[in-house]
Amino acid sequence: MVNLVVLQSVSYIAAATGVCIAALYYAMNLREANKNRKIAYTNTIMQYFLSEESVTRWVEITAMSWTDFNDFKNKYDSRVNPESYGKRLALWLKCDNLGYLYKANLIDIDTVFNIGGLIVETAWAKFKPIIEGYRGTDFSSNSYKNWEYVAEAVSKKRKDQNNEVWEFMDSLWKGSEYR
Repeated sequence: MVNLVVLQSVSYIAAATGVCIAALYYAMNLREANKNRKIAYTNTIMQYFLSEESVTRWVEITAMSWTDFNDFKNKYDSRVNPESYGKRLALWLKCDNLGYLYKANLIDIDTVFNIGGLIVETAWAKFKPIIEGYRGTDFSSNSYKNWEYVAEAVSKKRKDQNNEVWEFMDSLWKGSEYR
């Protein structure tokens, strides 16, 4: 006959094994969900930065020129040039959002670097003096801090790598007071 103590022990072992299997299954599902979320973020970023509309916007934004903060405000401020402001703000907010995703570890620096790193870093270099000027007047002191954070991370990664595309971009910016 089966001893009751053995039966109870087997029951406890079966229950513990079931809990362990459930925990393992949950961990695997959680890992897969995080991977799928990162893929979704990557696709969203790619759709933004690699679309024809974004590339056209980027060309228009890089063609902007000014001598100082006041000249910028006279040419491109939202009260003077709403169309330019809309294009610029769309880029600024996307870069800041990208910085937030990176800071929150929802995307990694390799993803940022390979999809939008060129735009993130060069746009920050171009607009940093303008954003800092607005931080003193119209923006809060922490406006676009996420963009600044990710631009610095991209810059560090670029310097750690020897990349010909980035060297070419550096040559374009040489002599510019914004780089």
